[in-house]
Amino acid sequence: MHDFLASFAGPRSLVSRHAVGMLQEFFQCVAVQNVLSLEDCPTHLPYEPAHKGPTCALAAPLLHGTIETSAEWDCARLFGGRRATHFLGALACCQLSTRMSLMPKFHCLGLLFYISWCVTPSVADDGRHQPMLSSVYPGSAPVTEYWVSEKLDGVRGHWDGKALWTRSGYRISSPVWFTRGWPAMQMDGELWIARNQFDALSAIVRTAEPDDTSWQRVNFMVFDLPDHAGPFDQRVQAMRDIRAYSIPWLQPVRQSRVDNVEELDCWLAELVAANGEGLMLHHQDALYLPGRSQDLLKYKLHEDAEARVVGYTQGKGKYAGMVGALEVESEDGRRFRLGSGLTDADRAKPPPVGSWVTYRYSGLTSNGLPRFARFMRVRAGVYPP
Repeated sequence: MHDFLASFAGPRSLVSRHAVGMLQEFFQCVAVQNVLSLEDCPTHLPYEPAHKGPTCALAAPLLHGTIETSAEWDCARLFGGRRATHFLGALACCQLSTRMSLMPKFHCLGLLFYISWCVTPSVADDGRHQPMLSSVYPGSAPVTEYWVSEKLDGVRGHWDGKALWTRSGYRISSPVWFTRGWPAMQMDGELWIARNQFDALSAIVRTAEPDDTSWQRVNFMVFDLPDHAGPFDQRVQAMRDIRAYSIPWLQPVRQSRVDNVEELDCWLAELVAANGEGLMLHHQDALYLPGRSQDLLKYKLHEDAEARVVGYTQGKGKYAGMVGALEVESEDGRRFRLGSGLTDADRAKPPPVGSWVTYRYSGLTSNGLPRFARFMRVRAGVYPP
């Protein structure tokens, strides 16, 4: 088993560290739960997969006789939602291969699970693109293995080959000329004007009827290619080739290397002094995988996050008759208030309930709540204009 995992972890161009970690976690679960039992099995499926796709259709008939106990279903749920379905599909195919004596069970299942993990489409069940998301830079990393770029303070966009979409799945109404001649491949990028121009950009992007004059200020800065199968090293070169289209407002984000952590810190300090937001670090061997990734890191002087508005508190004193603070809920379900950072205009016309806002904070309290949380802005593209 150790040799098998080592064969996965070897060539970094073939597998991400995240996938290897999931494989290790999977095999630990197998060892504890005896998932591969083929005896005394139920005749029905006690688990309703979240995603009913081709993999599930294959898994359903074969899994009769594969999953034995509720603990084994808990093992499948370990991976959650769509990934659980891929796990079940791999398990079913393993059973079939074992019956046909094609290869050892563990090798077959491990290979199928890895493949199903890596080829999971970056599309949600409702058809929305599921992007690769960054994690926070932990303060140290083998920085020579990463490509580094400026974190642009714009509106994230996804080009599916035909249209532009926000991260939340809303169609961006750009002028026809803006995307004319763009490549048919998928592109993740940032709609961007310049530093400290987020509010102006957000107003342009959220306008239902695009204004040609306003859109002439906007660029689409490409930072990744979701349907490219290669590691980020190869995707960087492919993004540089976008310049050959000779479209001034369609450009790749500049990717650079640093020699050490001190150079990285110096770059960040200079960038912040020039009103930049921060840096992005993308591991050279990382594959494009939807969801939060440890191979994509954001490095900022202050942390920021997003929360959903669930209510308001009434203002007092000079804020009587206005909103005193926003009551918000973070992605992990924690509720807190955002009052600092709100302008008088924000208090008079606050972000609507259900919208998402970005806030800045400095670490977490012992209860896991953001310390010194400060409202920054409404996240663009979360609800229709």
